[in-house]
Amino acid sequence: MRNRWIWALTLTLSKYYQFHTTELPDTKHNVVFRDEGGEPLPQLVLLRNQARDFQIIRIQGASFVWGSTLTRDIRQLADQLPAFRKRLRARKLEVINLYVFPFEPVSSIQERLDEMQILEEDDRITMTSYPIFLNDLYVPYADQSEQVQEKETEEKEIQLAQLDWSRWDIDTSQVAAHMRKHFLHLTVEEMKHELRQEERKKEKQFASIFKFGRPILTYAFLVLNALVYFFLEYVGSSTDPETLITYGAKWNPSIVDGQYWRLLSAMFLHIGILHIIMNSIALYFLGSLVERIYGSLRFLWIYLFAGFAGTLASFAFVDNLAAGASGAIFGCFGALLYFGLKYRDLFFRTLGMDVLIILLINLGIGAVIPMIDNYGHVGGLLGGFSAAVMLSLPHKRAVLERVGATVVTVVLVVGLILFGFKQAGTSPYYFLHHAGLALERNDQAEARWFVAQARELAYDEPEFDIQLGMVYNQLQDYDEAVTLLEQAEQKGAQYEALFIEHGVALMGLERYDEARDQLTQVIRRSPHLEEPYLRLAFLLMQMSQWEEAAEVLDRAEERDIESERMAMLRDMIDRRTIGEYPEP
Repeated sequence: MRNRWIWALTLTLSKYYQFHTTELPDTKHNVVFRDEGGEPLPQLVLLRNQARDFQIIRIQGASFVWGSTLTRDIRQLADQLPAFRKRLRARKLEVINLYVFPFEPVSSIQERLDEMQILEEDDRITMTSYPIFLNDLYVPYADQSEQVQEKETEEKEIQLAQLDWSRWDIDTSQVAAHMRKHFLHLTVEEMKHELRQEERKKEKQFASIFKFGRPILTYAFLVLNALVYFFLEYVGSSTDPETLITYGAKWNPSIVDGQYWRLLSAMFLHIGILHIIMNSIALYFLGSLVERIYGSLRFLWIYLFAGFAGTLASFAFVDNLAAGASGAIFGCFGALLYFGLKYRDLFFRTLGMDVLIILLINLGIGAVIPMIDNYGHVGGLLGGFSAAVMLSLPHKRAVLERVGATVVTVVLVVGLILFGFKQAGTSPYYFLHHAGLALERNDQAEARWFVAQARELAYDEPEFDIQLGMVYNQLQDYDEAVTLLEQAEQKGAQYEALFIEHGVALMGLERYDEARDQLTQVIRRSPHLEEPYLRLAFLLMQMSQWEEAAEVLDRAEERDIESERMAMLRDMIDRRTIGEYPEP
């Protein structure tokens, strides 16, 4: 009868109140209740959660026990709960501990339980213990009709009246009614079978949520990002601003001039090996999870829109050059937050705290480290959230919610575009960009006007000093260029473009030995770049060191660096060796 009652309660809580069976740590090693044959009496543990508040009902079969036995069992249970709460990452853990006796012992069990109600070690855990005595419980006879059985069982309460579970929104009278049906019509084995079916049903529901899709596009984006990175390294350097601008990084002046495709292309470029490794790891885990939950088509929209939104936010609020999939990856965080709103309890029972902790750490790092574009991160986060709302989750319609999110998103995107164009059009980088375009037209007067405008709006950052120094090199104002480029080095800049332009400026001032050191340093740092070989070879030719210039070109050819300019210098050196080319 005791086992039948225990399984009837377990089945009822699992079937109607979203509990599922689990095990406490070290349960098998802490058994203290045994039957007359020495076998352990049944113990079942049921768990459910409401966000980060978890609820446990532990049902322990009991027989004749001494008060000290109860005390030992409660203390063992209390010792297990703090570790269990940490494993669940629960904010609060409430425990109802039921001891089911076949009859009421002579000693006062309730008094002993009342003495053990409070766990002083951790105020985030509460435990209340109750005894259940079954000696007055009605047991139907096989020859009684179903009507008689139900009538008699109603008169003999199912022994839950003294329990108050109202704070968990559980009506014990309804629990008793469900238990009564199970108790009357099912054997213990039948109840176990039905419980297993209920657990399998929940597992299928879980799988339908977390395994809706396969991470096909996640792997495709990982491969695409890697291919683009190796391409940038092949044609130049992924840390070289000129290479990044040429191949699609977010560069505000170019976007203002009509290259709107950069709002999407920037998400596929990465700046340096560490950048792509970190983003690839994050994309592998977060992208796979989001694609499994939302499916490939929804993931494609979330990833691309979040990347666009991150780049757009960076365009609106940050003047610096930017690239990377960080906005799209933060969009995956946003999609998971939307999932958490729709499946709040499941979210916190599975991945919620991990997602929130990692998200807060990344936002915190972005806020502390100046070089990280946190506007792009936040824009991607909001973009991913709104993209998820616009499409909703699989098997969810939410038409009004989706329409509302679409309208709000369109308004915000248009607003950011207008604001971004206004800001970028008055940025010093915009004027420097147009100074460079004027120099391409050999219009030095217009170039100097743009430079003057840029200096009036100048930023105190090394990237601006480098850009301005490059323009002064083109204007052949080498003294000003050296001053700016040295200033950028003192601010900690370590870009290849900085050292190359510094070498060019020193060449213009005929400080050849210093220029040689600068260009040699670039070759050591980035031996696959063409520009420093060209500059160094030409410098050595200026210094009449023709053999050394030829050696520099040979080193470039060994690395498969070939171009028309390289061929031109090689031709000049060859003609010099036969006396056809004069001293420079």
